[in-house]
Amino acid sequence: MKYTINNSVKLTIIEGESVLLNVDDGKYYGVDEVGTEILNLLENNEHISNIVNKIARIYNVEETKVAIDVKKFITKLNQLKLVHVHE
Repeated sequence: MKYTINNSVKLTIIEGESVLLNVDDGKYYGVDEVGTEILNLLENNEHISNIVNKIARIYNVEETKVAIDVKKFITKLNQLKLVHVHE
């Protein structure tokens, strides 16, 4: 499964962290350094398994732990309509 950032979302990176603006509802969301890395990988059209692998390597964390956290993060982004799911 792949996800992309919705067209109605504007992404700005400031000092390694992201600010997302959902133009449709005018809400802002802040994202930390790890979340910003995930968003960058989503923008590069990476598959979830590749994202998990890369985050695990970057931060030297077990893939099983990263997989849970990445899925939670992306699920939350999806609930907030910040990303779009591609089957």
